[in-house]
Amino acid sequence: MGNELNGTLETYSFFSEALGIEKKFRIYLPPDYKSTKREYPAIFLFSTRENDWFDPDADGTRKDRAAHTIADKMIVTGEIKPVILIGVNMSSEDGQIPGLGVDFLAPELASEHDGIGTGKFRSYFIDDLLPEVEKKFRIRKEQKARAAAGFALGGFTAITLALNHPELFGAVASYDGTFMWKDLVDPRTTSERHDDRIWLENELFYPAFKNIETNEPDREYMLRFNASSLIRVADASEIKLYRKIHFYIQCSAFDGTRGNRDRSYHLISGFQKKGILNEAEHIILHSRAMNDWASTDRFFKNALKWYNSIPGEKKVRRRKAGKASNPKLLPNYPNPFDFVTMIPVELKSSALINLRVLDSDNNPVDNILERRLEPGNYSFVWEATGFRPGIYYISLQSGNFETRKKILVLRQY
Repeated sequence: MGNELNGTLETYSFFSEALGIEKKFRIYLPPDYKSTKREYPAIFLFSTRENDWFDPDADGTRKDRAAHTIADKMIVTGEIKPVILIGVNMSSEDGQIPGLGVDFLAPELASEHDGIGTGKFRSYFIDDLLPEVEKKFRIRKEQKARAAAGFALGGFTAITLALNHPELFGAVASYDGTFMWKDLVDPRTTSERHDDRIWLENELFYPAFKNIETNEPDREYMLRFNASSLIRVADASEIKLYRKIHFYIQCSAFDGTRGNRDRSYHLISGFQKKGILNEAEHIILHSRAMNDWASTDRFFKNALKWYNSIPGEKKVRRRKAGKASNPKLLPNYPNPFDFVTMIPVELKSSALINLRVLDSDNNPVDNILERRLEPGNYSFVWEATGFRPGIYYISLQSGNFETRKKILVLRQY
């Protein structure tokens, strides 16, 4: 299939003091690793088990592709610079109990599963695995050269680790992350049953979040790992740190059993309100993107190109700035809509923009984003949660220039 590897893929095991057990990790070393003495940037890959990103047969959709073969080919052809990939074991050995980058409240609930130990998965990654790989391999240790990427629950892990420990990563990429709703409340429904049922009722998460004394999920503890809540309550000093991190967030084209589209929208919306940019040009990977490894591989190839432009660079947009011109507000979609709409914006020159929502009387009712942007194409989201059905306007301002688009919000379910 033309997937002969030029670099090397290896498996290592070490003793984790935090977990009190042996844990494995997989590592891809680029083709020139053994012939040079230089240090390399590294991407930590999160899913559940250490082999997930490297298994071409993971779910039957990958057609012999995997993270290391994609990166290997791109390095050899010169599309990206050499990079090290580390597959993190963030679960039980059978992959049934996710570690989530969390120090478990009730690890005893997972006692039937090997690979959990004390359940201190946050400590395991930060205090054990990260120092272990940086000691054993020639990995650059500065923040800007260290990245994380995650799929589904791995996306949740990568993003929450970055927000709770903003010194860890210079770049974070997530595909179809299984993010929590803000305050564990599903904003899409006005019915009485609006808890975040995936996170509050799924027994897979009980070892991480269940309070043994009350026999209920500890909501307060869960909010410490809820990216949508963390970003909305962050103070100015925390936001300043978050803005130093490059984020690349994409999702599938579907929600429910086939994807986590709406959860990604929800997180990105919170990022925007704090002036934190999602640097993916398109939020939905493509019109048929699913919550599967074939789509994840396509995302990963895009993310590698994006990441390749970041280390050592102050600007992440590769397009050269032309003469000063007004930003362009493209038609939002869908329109009309009931929950969320995507808003494309095109800039041919650097500009300070103010993107907001006006009601039918031209009164500002919500802010979407206010910050300086480099030339490029952007996608923003607006959640209509809590807004009455009716006509609104998207307003894009830059200096004395303003343009608007009419939108129609339908009744929410």
